[in-house]
Amino acid sequence: MSLIAINTIKKKIADTKSAIDEARTIENIDIKEFSLHELNRRLANLELEYRNIMDAQQRERITIRMFGEKIASGKIMLRALASVLDSFQKLADSIAMATICVPNEMGRVPDKIKSITDFNVVSTAPGSFSVCLEKYYDQLNLHSTELDQTMKGLFDIIDQSQNYEKLFSLISHLGKRTITSYREWLHQLNNNEINLELTWVDTSASKRVSRLRSELTKTTIEMLEQIETVEESELIFSGTLTGINTRSLTFELYSDDGIIKGKSSFATLVNISDKLSQPIKAVLTKSTSQTKTGLEQISWYLTKVLDTANSQA
Repeated sequence: MSLIAINTIKKKIADTKSAIDEARTIENIDIKEFSLHELNRRLANLELEYRNIMDAQQRERITIRMFGEKIASGKIMLRALASVLDSFQKLADSIAMATICVPNEMGRVPDKIKSITDFNVVSTAPGSFSVCLEKYYDQLNLHSTELDQTMKGLFDIIDQSQNYEKLFSLISHLGKRTITSYREWLHQLNNNEINLELTWVDTSASKRVSRLRSELTKTTIEMLEQIETVEESELIFSGTLTGINTRSLTFELYSDDGIIKGKSSFATLVNISDKLSQPIKAVLTKSTSQTKTGLEQISWYLTKVLDTANSQA
């Protein structure tokens, strides 16, 4: 829901309250009572609509619809359902770790990542079998930006699953853990002959739909198995911070080696926002991915900015 639409409803509420005040001055009792009854009813409806909108503003919703020859309407084997949801969770965790932290291949999922990607199962529905997941935010929670980037990454790789070069470009930025998690999820779909339709409704009420068909997953798995190496190294670059975007979690650094563009965490970008257009020393993680066919992809992650005075001491 856009800010304009919200402000329009707030104005309608204010106008209705003013009309109620005016109606109270009507001398004719019958007209007065009728007017107040109708205006109060209108006010109650508007306030309910406003509360519903504001409540929706604080939620992310993912609906996963599973269908196929082995899935009857409203019924699914528990083992198949558990594998789909568990693999979805692992993939979301992997993407969040690559987006918010430095990508890593192994190790436990940090509590911060869990707090971002933990969804609640709020309902199930037939047709063929659907599970609705929700994430609720309080008004001071900033994790919605980080979850938005996680879900965008997840939906982007699904949408490009049949395009080898685009899939490689997208998923190599997310690290080997994400590549492994996505391949395992596709194996589960292929083995259980499950097709998926995923619908994502974010806090702005924008909707995105992506689909995975089990008969096509084998081709995507073969693509992912072509990714031969993912190497990571930590480097320090001096340069000028020329851009940051806290929505897309991206940065731009102009150095002697040219312009470096990459990802970083929301907290890091906020902390360095006062250093725009200033010289900095940046600690960057460089990830280099290669395929058996010779394709190469390099991505950058800004870990932190060093205190210039301390680094020179």
